[in-house]
Amino acid sequence: MIIAELAQAHEGSLGIAHSYIDALAETGVDAIKFQTHIADAESSIHEPFNTVSGKKITLLGWAFKKDTNDTRESAAIYIADHLIENEAEIHVYDPKVSEEQIKNDMQYLWSQKGYSKDVINNCLGRIYVHDEPYIAVDSSHAIAIITEWDEFKGYDWEKVYSRVQKPAFIFDGRNILDKDELSEIGFNYKSIGK
Repeated sequence: MIIAELAQAHEGSLGIAHSYIDALAETGVDAIKFQTHIADAESSIHEPFNTVSGKKITLLGWAFKKDTNDTRESAAIYIADHLIENEAEIHVYDPKVSEEQIKNDMQYLWSQKGYSKDVINNCLGRIYVHDEPYIAVDSSHAIAIITEWDEFKGYDWEKVYSRVQKPAFIFDGRNILDKDELSEIGFNYKSIGK
C-alpha cells in the first residue's frame, strides 16, 4: 500500500522538480549542475548494490554548505528522498542541522508530492539523526559525504572502517577526502561529480 502510494505520488513530483529548478535559477545556483550532482550521487550509492532496500546509508552532512545550518537547496534532501523511496534506512550526522530541521525538510517535500500523513510518518521513521558521527556510521553499508564540513577530513577513518559493513563504500560528494588514504584503509572510494 505504502509503495503504491509513493509511486502514485511520485508521478506528480515532476512539476515540483521543475519548480525547484526554476527557484534555483532565480537564486543564481546552476540548477543543471546541481541536478546532475544529485543524479550522480544517487546512482553512485545504488551502484554497489542490486538494491538499497534494507540497506543503512549514512549521510555525513545535511546543510547546503559548511559552517551553516542552512538547508535550502541541500542535495541531502533529494538524495534522502530517493533512497527512502527505494526503502533504504537513512542515518544522518550534521554538526549544525537539528533533527527537527531534517525531518521538517523531508516532511515539507513529501507533503508537496502529495503523500498522505501515514506515508510521511512511515518515511520519517526511516530517518535517524545522530549527534555523534561514529554512532551514525555504525553498521552502515555506505557513507555519503554531502556537505564539505572540515571536521570530516579529520575523522579517524580507520575507526570508521572498523564500524561499517564490509565491503565498505564511501561516496565523496564534495571531493574533500584523500582517496589514496581511504583506499589503503580498505574503503571502496568513489568521488561524485568529479
